[in-house]
Amino acid sequence: MLEQKKQFEIQRQKKLEEEAELQDSIEELELKEKEIELNQLKASTLKMEMEAIRKDDECMKKNLKILRLRLSELIERI
Repeated sequence: MLEQKKQFEIQRQKKLEEEAELQDSIEELELKEKEIELNQLKASTLKMEMEAIRKDDECMKKNLKILRLRLSELIERI
């Protein structure tokens, strides 16, 4: 009877350890999931920033063309 009690306690302890390991694994996976979400948000932010820079670049190119055109017109007047 004492041996059965020992075996039962050993099995119980093993199950508790396995449960703790599983809980740790779950927490690690949840943390990785949060990291992925954060990285996706960062990527989305960078994408928006790049789009804003691209649009700004296009606007600057158009303004440069306009300035060149005005310069040409001024040169023609002179």
